[in-house]
Amino acid sequence: MEDLLLLWQSYSFLGNTIWQYIIALGYFVLALLVLHIFRSVVVLKLQKLAKKTENTFDDAVIACVHGLRARFYIVLSVYLASMHVALTDLGQNILGVVVLLIVVSEVAGVFGCLIDFFIDLYVAKMPKSGREHARSMLRILRGAILLVVWALAFLVILSNLGINVTALIASMGIGGIAIALALQNVLSDIFSSFSIFIDKPFQIGDYIVIGDKDGIVKSIGLKTTRLETLRGEVLVMPNTEITGATIENFRQMRRRRDVITIGITYETGAKKRENVPEIVAGVVGSQDGVEFSRCHLKELGAYSIDFEVVYYINSRDFVEYMNIREAILSGFLVEFTKRGIDFAYPTQRVQLEK
Repeated sequence: MEDLLLLWQSYSFLGNTIWQYIIALGYFVLALLVLHIFRSVVVLKLQKLAKKTENTFDDAVIACVHGLRARFYIVLSVYLASMHVALTDLGQNILGVVVLLIVVSEVAGVFGCLIDFFIDLYVAKMPKSGREHARSMLRILRGAILLVVWALAFLVILSNLGINVTALIASMGIGGIAIALALQNVLSDIFSSFSIFIDKPFQIGDYIVIGDKDGIVKSIGLKTTRLETLRGEVLVMPNTEITGATIENFRQMRRRRDVITIGITYETGAKKRENVPEIVAGVVGSQDGVEFSRCHLKELGAYSIDFEVVYYINSRDFVEYMNIREAILSGFLVEFTKRGIDFAYPTQRVQLEK
């Protein structure tokens, strides 16, 4: 046995004795066994314990850790074993690059898994109408974070290979500016989409008015937002145009305020004129879900005495609003006719002199 040990210690290959290779192999097997026990026993045990808790975050963390692939454990074992043998500079660089690539890819996978958990948790609390847009925005944010992680890992790898990364970073900065200028309009719409997601001026299903355009929001994309107008056609608007305009959102309206102007003739008697507010209040108050506010003599027009009527409808539904307005106007016609009060219309009086 001693002779065999001496032989292993005396015979060398690539700068290491056979005995050193055997020790390294032993460390590799031992590390792989320990990591396998960790994955197959410890992690599974923690998974069972996490299911008993009310918190879902620990379940997500353990599930993401359990998702680490076998290559992660193998490359860690190889790296630990390599510490017990002498490697050339080239061999160390190659091994370092391989280890870094695999470790970063697996860690990025775990990080992405946790981000997905928080995305699903956040989106689940939102109304169904806004989930699709929120998920799209958060997925882009997730991709941007992982891209930064990979970019940093890439720079570390190049630095380990002896490459000067300072000039590369400067070149990447110039290239990034050139790309940003070329995609300026697209990026503006994407950032506007993020602005809509964060500020939430409207959601899918809302009826909005933007300048001279109006419609029901059907979808919010990365570049455009689609509205369905009352006539039925689909209106596609760039997100940049939307965020730069004044938006009227009728979904957040709790009730509608309506103003009606009534013009009666100058021939109407004083008593009848005095009864107009009372008649108006009775007609408006007879409608369900309507709050009468006021009725005042507004002005003496060119051919009519104008009264201004203000009331509130406790609904934001447009069809219901129009039905109530129609009923109120019809009521005015009926009640004013009963009392002999005539509505005014444009007239001219011609006076003849002899």
